[in-house]
Amino acid sequence: MENIKLFATKQLRSNYEDSTRYVEPYVSLEEETNEVSYNIEKNIIKITVAQGQTATITKYASNTDLSGTGNNIVLNEGENILNIDADYPYGFKCSSNQDKVVGVDLKQFKGTEIWNYAFQNCNAISSITIPDSVSIIGSRSFEGCSSLSVVNFNNNTTKIFAGAFSGCEKIKEIVLSKNIKTIDAGAFEHCTSLSLITNFDNLTLLGTSAFVGCVSLKKIVLPESLDKFGGNVFTGCSSLSSVTIPSSITLYKPNNFKRCTSLTSITFTSKTPNSNYLSEMINNPIRNIYVPQDAVQAYKTAQGWESYASMIKPIEQ
Repeated sequence: MENIKLFATKQLRSNYEDSTRYVEPYVSLEEETNEVSYNIEKNIIKITVAQGQTATITKYASNTDLSGTGNNIVLNEGENILNIDADYPYGFKCSSNQDKVVGVDLKQFKGTEIWNYAFQNCNAISSITIPDSVSIIGSRSFEGCSSLSVVNFNNNTTKIFAGAFSGCEKIKEIVLSKNIKTIDAGAFEHCTSLSLITNFDNLTLLGTSAFVGCVSLKKIVLPESLDKFGGNVFTGCSSLSSVTIPSSITLYKPNNFKRCTSLTSITFTSKTPNSNYLSEMINNPIRNIYVPQDAVQAYKTAQGWESYASMIKPIEQ
């Protein structure tokens, strides 16, 4: 166990802090409240292994190691405390442990990224809290965590990479980071219980198949910040009944709503009809197409759109 400095008084602690630039663990007594305060600056992750089981994690050998070629480390039953800076500077993955890993505590993790495949297929994990230090959630990092039902995002995460939460079938609600910019390909595909997503406000990119097969999702309002909209994003979202597509999009790949068999209403905030959007009308039970009031006639007479003229209406105020 690493040494921890103990200070009898707040003044002694202050003297120590003033005399050195090093940040070390310490415990001191707060004289005014007679309470003990702690300064534990270690970068750690706690992993709990099921009773009577062991789990194996694989260290990444370098920043460019994508498959885990470093040493295998055996974790014993109960809580295991991993010192990231000292022992796992490039991260690790524990994707072969299935139901052996039953808990992951990231509260004292100070890294900026959850590594690729870090907890893939750890299907006994039920909740995870992303700490404030994390800005990137790596590819497939929680893929196949089939018992994961609660994900607490921070407000600093900007990117969720490919397949990060793919197949997390018990997640019901996602409150995204307010600063999220990128949701990459398949990030939440086949999250079959997912019914609500909020905090899209600053999103700029939605990758291909990002929410494919999210059969419980009912409504989507995409933000005016969205620039790139990748193809098949909401394919197979059979409960989705309404969607709003913003005018800000500059790259739109068609067929984002294939097999959305409950989709009856689409709102387009752009005043200019875009032929790429026509693919969304095919094989979906669209009854209402809402557009800006001063663009209704332009939509009704635009090539390809005239077939849907009776459905085109001004956006409801």
